[in-house]
Amino acid sequence: MDLLARLQAALVAHYRIERELGRGGMATVYLAEDLKHRRRVALKVLRPEIGAALGMDRFLREITTCAALQHPHILGLIDSGEIPPTHDGGPALLYYAMPYIEGESLRGRLDRERQLPLHEAITIAREVADALGYAHAHDVVHRDIKPENIMLSGGHAMVADFGIAKALTTAGGEKLTETGLALGTPCYMSPEQATGDTLDGRADEYALGCVVYEMLAGAPPFHGSSGQSIMARHAVDPVPSLRTVREMIPAGVERAITRALAKSPADRFATTAEFALALTQGATGPVTVVTQAAAAASGERRRRGWGRVGWVLAAGLVAIGLMTGVRAFTRNRGGMASPAGRSIRFLAVTPLENLTGDPAQTYLAQGVTDQLIANLAQIASLTVIKLPPRRGDRAPADIARERGVDIDAVLAGSFQRSAGEVRITAQITLPTTERAIWARSYTGQLRNILDLQDSVVRAVADTIRASLTPHDSTRLNAAKKPIDPAAYEAYLRGASSYGRNTGADFRKAIGFFREAIRLEPTYALAYTGLASCYIDLGYFALESPEETFPKARSAAEKALELDPALGQAYANIGRIDHLYAWDFAAADRNFRRAVELTPQTAVVHLNYLGYLAPMKRSEEAIAEGKRSIELDPLFTLYRAAAARPYYNARRYPEAIAQAKQALADDSTFSRAHFWLGLAYEQISRLPDAIRELEATVKYAGTDSVPVYLAALGHAYAIAGKPDKARRLLTALEARPYISPVDVATIHVGLGERDQAFEWLERALKERAYGLVFLPTDPRFDPVRGDPRFAAVMRRVGLPK
Repeated sequence: MDLLARLQAALVAHYRIERELGRGGMATVYLAEDLKHRRRVALKVLRPEIGAALGMDRFLREITTCAALQHPHILGLIDSGEIPPTHDGGPALLYYAMPYIEGESLRGRLDRERQLPLHEAITIAREVADALGYAHAHDVVHRDIKPENIMLSGGHAMVADFGIAKALTTAGGEKLTETGLALGTPCYMSPEQATGDTLDGRADEYALGCVVYEMLAGAPPFHGSSGQSIMARHAVDPVPSLRTVREMIPAGVERAITRALAKSPADRFATTAEFALALTQGATGPVTVVTQAAAAASGERRRRGWGRVGWVLAAGLVAIGLMTGVRAFTRNRGGMASPAGRSIRFLAVTPLENLTGDPAQTYLAQGVTDQLIANLAQIASLTVIKLPPRRGDRAPADIARERGVDIDAVLAGSFQRSAGEVRITAQITLPTTERAIWARSYTGQLRNILDLQDSVVRAVADTIRASLTPHDSTRLNAAKKPIDPAAYEAYLRGASSYGRNTGADFRKAIGFFREAIRLEPTYALAYTGLASCYIDLGYFALESPEETFPKARSAAEKALELDPALGQAYANIGRIDHLYAWDFAAADRNFRRAVELTPQTAVVHLNYLGYLAPMKRSEEAIAEGKRSIELDPLFTLYRAAAARPYYNARRYPEAIAQAKQALADDSTFSRAHFWLGLAYEQISRLPDAIRELEATVKYAGTDSVPVYLAALGHAYAIAGKPDKARRLLTALEARPYISPVDVATIHVGLGERDQAFEWLERALKERAYGLVFLPTDPRFDPVRGDPRFAAVMRRVGLPK
């Protein structure tokens, strides 16, 4: 039985082997499908004579230890095992599996191009150095860094076969010479590795220095007619001058490579991070770095078991500002595309996993996720949605498909923070195979978090071939300035509180936003959040509009003064113009400007819908509702809100269908029950209407907004349950603030016209927001012919 047939028979329950990918001195590599996880893998089978020479149990134990390495630039081990000997004397076989990565090896790239541009070579070196630094911190030395073990995919480098050489050495390295296998490759082998001395991470640094030399010069620094002659030259010959081959290479780059190739490990850089930093400085000049003291402190935290992934903040790591603008260094002949051959245009983002070790810090990971989504949404050619995290075996993309959403790629990752240092790890996977096509980590100071997010966004845009317009670049550049870490945290706490959508949380959010502004007086987003809180306190009739809307305008105008292109600030001013100032032409201009600046932001379209629907512009409102769902199809709010324009247009069957769609997503979503109940009421299904409106109040909780209570009171009134309606009137009147329009709504249901108009008169004096919705509210049809109603509409400035 040949090797392939034997593998297929032995592994049939776990893998479907498609074809051979290549052969090397140590292993044969096959492309296979992992049947359990439905993903493609590279299955590597050691040569039979190598397996026979090793202690197999010990090899498998060692390789399992190495499998714990998890890093964006390390091609991790996902499986390993032994295939027993055959009855006819066939030897046992050892295999291991790694993710299959689209792209090519650095060797393939060098075979095509020989010499790489300086900036691409340094980018590759930095990413490999980052992976090596992480492994060295976990006491793993690669021992075989060479172009064949560096994969290029999605514009980034990933190091393969981590720990394999160590496992081979530990399991039986003294026996391997009998097989003709050398542990290490002579062209990249440090002098101490050639002589069998004890190795540490500086042996990998030496090998990386050889690789960088080759990327720039077109050949390794030392070569010869045999492995022995090459290793002898490593031990005694000086490093050939790189600038005699490429005179344009900066002297600082050559000095860094020469030091990494020092004969004695003590003369090299202390870490691969320092080597990468020296290369970068040699090419670009001085940059901001993480200090040695900070690195030492992070190392001490790491030794204490800090974090779940054990990532390293190495000494001399290049700061985030340098990462900005780094572009993909390989395009795979035209850029990253989806399996169908088209550029990725529909990107889903899952929440960053909180790896801080403190559940109370989850708001930070959530806030950074939301900021990344907001920044990605600035790219006009890209549609971005937020997905829920993976739960069990259900991948986020499967959840999206269940909701009828067809996505091209998924962006996922993690967030970790200690003191003022943060790390974002991100990867892009294809939804059908969950195969990673890009991965990278970004480390820096919390003060530079906005710059850090910009780096992620630009790298993602480059990877998926999303073109940045000049406006996109301007908006992203505007969001890069350093920020006081405490102000940023206060802003994220405010955003988290605001998102819980209750009066108590609005007030809590106001405190956080004010604190952010105190610490960072030019923080435009904090002013925008403050304005949103005040608007919603007034909109939900939790506080007097005379108190909240002027404060909202002051904050929104300050936000625009600080950032004239902030779309949500225009939307906030549009809401104020509509709900309180009753300047409807100005409101329309501001909403249209908001949509123009942030066309990919669902909430801006939702805000515009809220203006269009009561202005009798139903078709436009329906279109805005559909657009908000397209942009955020998994957020139930948008499906529920899309029922509103159908209700205002008196298209009740469509309103009912839309509300039911929202409830199919979340049966406890109060706003969906609200619109469903109102629509049932208008088609005289009063028991159903009461059931839905009671559910609205129930699921809204103790802080239920008055408009929900008013709706239920109106339904009780027209259903012949006046006692229940009056009890709700009493409940409303007991609140610290009561909207006159809400009280008038119940009086209209009770047939008490005079009382209704008394409360509408009070509403005019208070500029109660609910007045702007009366032109299309069918509950006010019984009084619409009353001259007093027309007078109210004239004073508000609305059409009859």
